[in-house]
Amino acid sequence: MRKEHTSSYLNSFESIVAMIQEARNIVFRVANGAMVELCWKIGQYVSQKIASSEWGERVDINVSNLKKGVYTIVLNNSASQTFIKN
Repeated sequence: MRKEHTSSYLNSFESIVAMIQEARNIVFRVANGAMVELCWKIGQYVSQKIASSEWGERVDINVSNLKKGVYTIVLNNSASQTFIKN
């Protein structure tokens, strides 16, 4: 009888672990989708600024530290501004 309970508990825990993993996968897919959309919007915004000659011919945006709230924008290889989210 004890083995039956142990087996039942293990099956229950495996089900719980599967639910957690499924939820994590959903969160990752949503987060990745949001990041792709963000990059698309940034590219569109920067393209519009360049097309209107508002920012010159070249813009480099470093968002590698976006999770930390730190990113750098360089306009025409000269004016550089680093932004830090508080």
